[in-house]
Amino acid sequence: MYKTLCDIKLSKENCNYQEEIRQLKAEIAKLKICLDESKQREEIVRMGIAVDFNQGLDARRACDDPYILDLLSRVKWIRHIRFACDTRAQIEPVLKCIRELEQRGVNRHRFFVYCLVKEIDDALYRLNIFREMHINPFAQPYRDFDNKIRPTVEQRRVAHWCNKKSVFYSCEFKNFRL
Repeated sequence: MYKTLCDIKLSKENCNYQEEIRQLKAEIAKLKICLDESKQREEIVRMGIAVDFNQGLDARRACDDPYILDLLSRVKWIRHIRFACDTRAQIEPVLKCIRELEQRGVNRHRFFVYCLVKEIDDALYRLNIFREMHINPFAQPYRDFDNKIRPTVEQRRVAHWCNKKSVFYSCEFKNFRL
């Protein structure tokens, strides 16, 4: 079961010194925060808490909402703003969010995009768009735990190519050899 910021009852008075801040950051890292939970987003921004959502945000829920985009641009990110782009239909919302956040002062190096690798051609299409824009993608081969389906050799090969950045930015997939 996930906690919310309201459950933790955050306040600067409760954050005494480094150990409590470390524990607080650990709790925040465990949170499942949806983009439509505005009270939690506002609390994060208000308190200036550094966060890292280690799952991809759904850009479709933010790209047309200036309020959400403003909040995302004001959050103090530990590393990256992570988006999910598992299908071609998600490309435009992700790119729109990135453009909007850049206009609000977020640097391009802050973006990170998770890309599910299920269909090879579809995954390569998405990965190459982000490659051309110098936006950092991470390829995650599809794995079905319920039916015990493991990633194929080709799915793993795409992930290896993409996730090794020195290779990803120096050659196209068609020229990549393991």
